[in-house]
Amino acid sequence: AAIAHAKRKPADTHDEGAVGSAGAVMRAPRRRRHTHDGDITPAPAPPTPAPAPKPLCVVVDDDALVQQVMLLQIDSLGTHETVGLGLTLEQQHRMEDIIMGVRSARCLEELLPPPHVPAAVAILDLHFELPHGPEWRAAREDGRPMLPEDGLDLAERLRLRGFTGIIILHTGETAQRLEQIRQQNITIDLFIEK
Repeated sequence: AAIAHAKRKPADTHDEGAVGSAGAVMRAPRRRRHTHDGDITPAPAPPTPAPAPKPLCVVVDDDALVQQVMLLQIDSLGTHETVGLGLTLEQQHRMEDIIMGVRSARCLEELLPPPHVPAAVAILDLHFELPHGPEWRAAREDGRPMLPEDGLDLAERLRLRGFTGIIILHTGETAQRLEQIRQQNITIDLFIEK
């Protein structure tokens, strides 16, 4: 098969190949830029894609010191984005939605910029103090209180909503009580003692 010769390209391009009559592929010419003093410099490289976002780890604890220590430990690993919840009533009202990655969670914007995705890991305090006023007793559609009773209840609610991430229960319970919780509860993946 005869190969047709490519036409000569202008001085600012570089010919990488030709198209033959039998359908051979010709590479696109690579453009070169001339600088003001006549030197030829290669065109800038295409931008590198942004790195994939880190998975999200949410720490739910009503004790500011305990929450901060947990967040610092996780941040030091460098493997997850972290968000702490449970210190304010608004966070307690929205913690299920935030863990589930629901975009309508109002306080999520100030805690974590978009994109909002479900947490990969949820670390839940077993006993967090919640208000025991009318907003706690108000029933949801399924008859349960609006706010979870404790970390076990929150874990169960998350699983019922389809949460597939890892749930870790963080507790200061005695070893005996912790063993009882382990035997009774299948929604918790790991237990951490305080």
